[in-house]
Amino acid sequence: MSAVGSAAAASAAAFSAAAFLAAAAAAAAASAGVREGMPLARALAATRAFPPVLVHLTASGEGSGALAPMLERAAADLEREAERRIAEADGAVEPKTA
Repeated sequence: MSAVGSAAAASAAAFSAAAFLAAAAAAAAASAGVREGMPLARALAATRAFPPVLVHLTASGEGSGALAPMLERAAADLEREAERRIAEADGAVEPKTA
């Protein structure tokens, strides 16, 4: 692996670790809010770290009494979006063949 490749890999690993730690902190903050009696959707929104679609579907699920199906729907939507973004990024960095 070249020096540039090694630096890029180290940078990506550091970003991944930082992103993981930020997500863990946001989840802990939301959990604390719920333990204090805050609705889950409001606790998620208060962190400003979770996607709006997750917050919206969580609020809908809490309001309708169907939280589990709404969280499953949010997970599926977010997974599709992540796969789409990965495919776009992968296409942008793949070498073009003639």
